[in-house]
Amino acid sequence: IARARAAGLERIVCIGLWRSPGSFGNALDLASRDPGFFAATVGIHPHECARVPEEDWARHEALARDPRVVAVGETGLDFHYAHSPRPVQEASFRRSLGIARAARKPVVVHVREADEACARVLREEGVPPAGGLIHCFTGDAAAARVYLDLGLLISVAGVVTFKTAGAIREAVRIVPRDRLLVETDCPFLAPIPYRGKRNEPA
Repeated sequence: IARARAAGLERIVCIGLWRSPGSFGNALDLASRDPGFFAATVGIHPHECARVPEEDWARHEALARDPRVVAVGETGLDFHYAHSPRPVQEASFRRSLGIARAARKPVVVHVREADEACARVLREEGVPPAGGLIHCFTGDAAAARVYLDLGLLISVAGVVTFKTAGAIREAVRIVPRDRLLVETDCPFLAPIPYRGKRNEPA
């Protein structure tokens, strides 16, 4: 945190994800400790959604209305791993979009190797009126165009600097500057020349 402040960061949005029954992590604690610097999200990741008990969905709805929470997510679809079945991921994603809509918050969308399915769900459910972003975008220019047409922002992490990320760089070139975000995804995806090391906001 001290290094982030020293580097000139003025605010950090800390992603709060469901961890285990009754627990959405410590993002809200950070947002309470230093509300001028930290804000929180609350979400159910597609990796974990098959394990979430119904009472934690109710808790999710309540937490989403908390003023310290600035967005709902991460939520979305991840077809790279099979931690949760695809139909369960899709149902969870739809439900999370509804929570964001009811709370009048933007949505943070995780999508990995599932751009077509993700875009379909977003078209069918509608992007919440408060908007949203594609977290850690790893698609190509065609995928970026679809998300932009849906009104979403595009957020890229350090992976955009990797030698193999030519398609992502091509996608970034078509994103208007006022629709593009840069994120840490701490502790993952450190950019070149820090690849392989622990990533952090600084």
